[in-house]
Amino acid sequence: MDKEPIIGEKYRGVSLEQALSDLLDPDPKVRCLSLRFLQNRRHETILPHVVKAAKDNDGSVRSLAIQIISKFKDSSLIPLLREALEDKDECVVMQALRGLHHIGHTGLLEFEKSLKSSSPFVRRRAVTYLACNQIHEAIPIILDLLNDTDKGVRKVALWATVSLSQDIAMPHLIRALDDSHEVVRDMALRYLRRIVGPVKLEANHKILTLEREIREWKMWWQRKATVGKDNRRN
Repeated sequence: MDKEPIIGEKYRGVSLEQALSDLLDPDPKVRCLSLRFLQNRRHETILPHVVKAAKDNDGSVRSLAIQIISKFKDSSLIPLLREALEDKDECVVMQALRGLHHIGHTGLLEFEKSLKSSSPFVRRRAVTYLACNQIHEAIPIILDLLNDTDKGVRKVALWATVSLSQDIAMPHLIRALDDSHEVVRDMALRYLRRIVGPVKLEANHKILTLEREIREWKMWWQRKATVGKDNRRN
């Protein structure tokens, strides 16, 4: 059968039988189109075929299969999603993380492995889901990522820390004011303004420049830390 018309028409009018047959096609584009057609079918009908596609030799096919599996929200598929976390393709790993999140799986171990991934996109996704699932045990690991080489990971880690504990986040927000990237510094400022309120200037400083505001925040934190030490001594 000529595949090009099917690709062009996006599987319009194709039978279920033909779509299942096309999962064996040598062209990964055809296999992906077949999966897209099948994803709108009943769970019971397509599940065995999609599970098999999750082991495909092409990363784009595996990624799409895991994406479809994630939509089922079936806890019996957790072992398959765990296995996909070990995939060499970062898109597959991110879909697997998404699937575990959608199912409501809050096991720290799976996400922790992904936090050590060589891909910054995987690390970001893992941090995001840890915070969304309110896994407080992950805070120490997330704090380590505040020193990540990728600015996007540092930004997400800062957001996650605030989401999980504002008290723990406070000294790290102050430290982030000196981050090497503007996007992280700006986020730290926004959170400080939101959590604590606007900076109160001394009488002799009428204009609040960005540089001055950062200095004021650091002085505020030093005063707060000093008061805390004095209270502990007493």
